Amino acid sequence: SKILSINSYPVAALTYEQVKQRLESASWPLVLELEKPMKAEQVPSVDALFAIKEKQLQYNAFKILLANGIQLIKHNSKYSSHHLTTIRITDKDIFYQSKYDPQKRENELWHRLSLFNLKYVLAPNRRNNKEPHESETIQSRKRKINANYSFELVAEDRSLILEYPHESLRLKLQTIIDKHKNDNAKEDAVVNRKISNEKNIAMMKKIKAKNLVDSGLSDEEYHMKKVDILVENFRALIYEIKSSQIYVDKDGLPLKRVTAKSTLRKLVN
Repeated sequence: SKILSINSYPVAALTYEQVKQRLESASWPLVLELEKPMKAEQVPSVDALFAIKEKQLQYNAFKILLANGIQLIKHNSKYSSHHLTTIRITDKDIFYQSKYDPQKRENELWHRLSLFNLKYVLAPNRRNNKEPHESETIQSRKRKINANYSFELVAEDRSLILEYPHESLRLKLQTIIDKHKNDNAKEDAVVNRKISNEKNIAMMKKIKAKNLVDSGLSDEEYHMKKVDILVENFRALIYEIKSSQIYVDKDGLPLKRVTAKSTLRKLVN
C-alpha cells in the first residue's frame, strides 16, 4: 500500500525520508489514508493500451502498467544471450531483473537505474520514417534479435536491448522460472500463482481477439503495433522526465536539477 496522507496532510509526493519524519512527529491518534494496491487483473495490459486511442489516457495507463511491471526479453549487448526480465518504475527509478538464479535472493536479481539518467529510445526506423531513431546494435544482430519486436532503452551509463515477445514465448520462458520457484514454494502459493496467471492470459486473449477484429490487422501487424505503442510511450516518459530537469531558481536563473523530481505527473483516475 502507498501512504497518501498523514492526519490529512498529503504526503504522496514526499520522499521516503520525509514521510518517515512526518510519521515520527505526527500526533496521535494517527489517521492514515492509504492507496490499495491494484490486483493483477486490474493492471492494464499492452493489449488494453492498444484499445485506448486518446494518447494522454494511453500514456497514463502505460505508467500504471510499468509501475506494476511488464515482462520483456532482455538481450545481452555483448553476447548472444537473452532472458525474461520484468521492467518496473517507481517515482524516481526504473528497475529491471537479471537472469533468474535460484541461488540468489529476490532482491539480488534487481538492478536500479535512475529515471533521470534515461536519454532516449532507439528502434528500427520503420517506426518513424521522418526522424529515424535506429539502434545500430539491433540492426547489426538481426540474426539473433527480432528487430521488428525490439527497441533499445539508452541511459547515461548503459543501454537495455528489450524485446516484446509473443505470449507463447513469454509463457515458455516464464514456465522455466516458475519450475524453479515452485520447487521451493508452498503448495498454496503455487496454486494461487497458477490461477492468477490463467485469469490474466484468458483476459488478454479476449482483448486481443476484439482488437484484431476492430483493427483489421494481421496477427504480425498487430504485434508490431503493440511494440510501437511501447516505444512511443517510453519516449513520452523520457520527455516528461527531461521536462523536469531545468527549473528557475529563486534568483530567476535557469538551472539543471541534480536529482529527479519526487514524482512524475499525477495520473488521471
